[in-house]
Amino acid sequence: MPQAIQVTIVPVNKRMVSVEHTAGKASEIGLYTMCFDENFLASLDEDELRAAIAHELGHVWIFSHHPYLHTEALANEIAMRVVSRESLEKVYNKLWIHLGVTGSLDEFLGIEKVHAAQR
Repeated sequence: MPQAIQVTIVPVNKRMVSVEHTAGKASEIGLYTMCFDENFLASLDEDELRAAIAHELGHVWIFSHHPYLHTEALANEIAMRVVSRESLEKVYNKLWIHLGVTGSLDEFLGIEKVHAAQR
């Protein structure tokens, strides 16, 4: 990806990990800032960190190619080209613990092929 990515670690990021377009037009190369909540970042192991970064880079790819199709599920679909579903599942579980919420992994990651075959 030709986009420039700046990474910051902050005391508090209410999303825990986020990326935003910070310079130029979103459809151009531009500059993006990926921001990590320091406590959440410290809780991630190497595979989870790789998955979180892949997910955020999925957002960058969407911003620069299809900004009107932007969804969490699509960012995860792009991320799963380079990381496992299992590593993203671990990130979502930690994210939801930090945020005090729950969600559906199938909604964010698609229906797992093993589960789909059994249905």
